[in-house]
Amino acid sequence: MKLFSMFKNKTNYPFYIKNREDIIHVHITKTAGTSLVHSMNFNRSNKSRGTKKHYFSKEIIDIVGQEHWDDAYKFTFVRNPWDRLFSLYRFKLRKGKIPSEKQGNTFGLWLKKSISLLDKNPYQKLKPQTQWLKNYDNKIELNFIGRFENLEKDVQKLEKELNMKIMVHCKVSGSRIYYCYILYKKFNLSHEKRSECFELQKRVLSCFTS
Repeated sequence: MKLFSMFKNKTNYPFYIKNREDIIHVHITKTAGTSLVHSMNFNRSNKSRGTKKHYFSKEIIDIVGQEHWDDAYKFTFVRNPWDRLFSLYRFKLRKGKIPSEKQGNTFGLWLKKSISLLDKNPYQKLKPQTQWLKNYDNKIELNFIGRFENLEKDVQKLEKELNMKIMVHCKVSGSRIYYCYILYKKFNLSHEKRSECFELQKRVLSCFTS
């Protein structure tokens, strides 16, 4: 294996564990990644130094180079897409980043607005999880992909892969896919609009990576 200590770029990117660059974590939003970051002692993001919390695979490749990406051990966790979206919605509500439900906001309204923004930014956080993971050959070539819904068992598998102890404290909730049904009922959509939303649903459901 290459001597990763020879890697010249010394910026402490948050997809690296501190003081080592042989492991890369593709941290998808709302997939227990923050718990993994703390447990595995990853670098923290630092806006003043130009780093952010989440990077797509292509962004990481642009930073570290294809050869380094190929040689590193790469892992991620994925989550049921509707559950992930609802979790992000509740997170934004708690942080006051979007109007509250008392102000008339709903998951359905927020989702419709958010989905309309998907094509405006290639690295938009709501992008399907497959888009987070694909390289420039449009392939997903990670060493390990765990599931949020199977977090405890998959973390144990990751421990064996990396030969390190990982303590993750994260409450895993059940799927909230029924919210898509509430979305349709809430807006009393016409047949034409309902079909349009079902197409949207299929697009979002493509996030779930096996």
